[in-house]
Amino acid sequence: MVQAHCQEHDLFYQFRGNATIRKEGMRGGEPDESYIFEKGKQSIDLAIEIALTSGGIDKLDFYQPMQIPEIWIWENNKLSVFLFENDQYQEHDNSLLLPKLDLKLVEELATSDFLSEVIKGFRSRM
Repeated sequence: MVQAHCQEHDLFYQFRGNATIRKEGMRGGEPDESYIFEKGKQSIDLAIEIALTSGGIDKLDFYQPMQIPEIWIWENNKLSVFLFENDQYQEHDNSLLLPKLDLKLVEELATSDFLSEVIKGFRSRM
């Protein structure tokens, strides 16, 4: 849905999958999915974690030293958005990188078993 949204709104992004995100001199992390967005001359990371068991918030502690600007955590059929502000992650209602993305729609559609149905439903309701 992130990619469909970016394509619909002509946003420049690079899909990184679960490639290791690392800051120089620090251990890295492998999110379940990640993207790089271009904002002017700056590249900004978005990491998405899918927590199938409890402990999703602990991922924020892991990413904090790397200061990834935006982390999304999917847990218990809910998508939570965390932005790195004042040296810590703060939960927000919307994405800073994708402010027009309807996160409630993402939550609603993300539980479908078939990706093709998810994308079809997402595109028809954007």
